[in-house]
Amino acid sequence: MLRIGWNQTVSTFMIADVSVFYNRFWDLIEGGFYKHEDKDYIQFENVTSAQITGIECTINSWLVKNILLVNAGYTLIDPHKLE
Repeated sequence: MLRIGWNQTVSTFMIADVSVFYNRFWDLIEGGFYKHEDKDYIQFENVTSAQITGIECTINSWLVKNILLVNAGYTLIDPHKLE
């Protein structure tokens, strides 16, 4: 696992955080939902190896100082099977 991040105080009311990450996984079991003839099924699949890369952004801001804090974040991932 590799994660590199940056944290910046934008003002006395706002902090921004950005990080990128890279993960490798082995011997996973992945579940998926499938529809066949108007019936829903769950099917599990063995995944030998996979990799997930992505970026995560977060902003923390005081709307009312020391009373109301708002946190907003977004994570974008790019998963791939490596079999």
